Amino acid sequence: MRVERYFKKGCIFFVLFLGFLHFFGDTLSIQEGNDKKESEVKLNVKRDGEMESERNDMVRLIQAYGVQDEKILKAMRKIKRHNFIPEDYRWLYDPYGDYPCPIGNGQTISQPFVVAYMTERIAPKPNEKILEIGIGKKV
Repeated sequence: MRVERYFKKGCIFFVLFLGFLHFFGDTLSIQEGNDKKESEVKLNVKRDGEMESERNDMVRLIQAYGVQDEKILKAMRKIKRHNFIPEDYRWLYDPYGDYPCPIGNGQTISQPFVVAYMTERIAPKPNEKILEIGIGKKV
């Protein structure tokens, strides 16, 4: 029983590691310092225009989960989620991934599907504004 649990954890770690390599494999590069004694790892952070395909992929996934309101999908496609995630975290977390992302101080920005689903469920009328307030409780 214990071996099976460790095996499952090992498999999960391996899959996460492969995902990390796949996501960052071509974006990490080593740059030499001026005196060639120091090396620094730099990450090429994608800019706003380059994130459009990621937003479209996120919206396709949200649709696959069952959110169908075209106005909500249009808003999810338009909002630049990566602007709400500090650059220090963007290299580690895909801003358009199917999970909450850290935004600092132990807080996270909600999973995109959850935001779209909650918005669809309350069916906002035109000109209404929505304020999502998280309670910060880790469950």
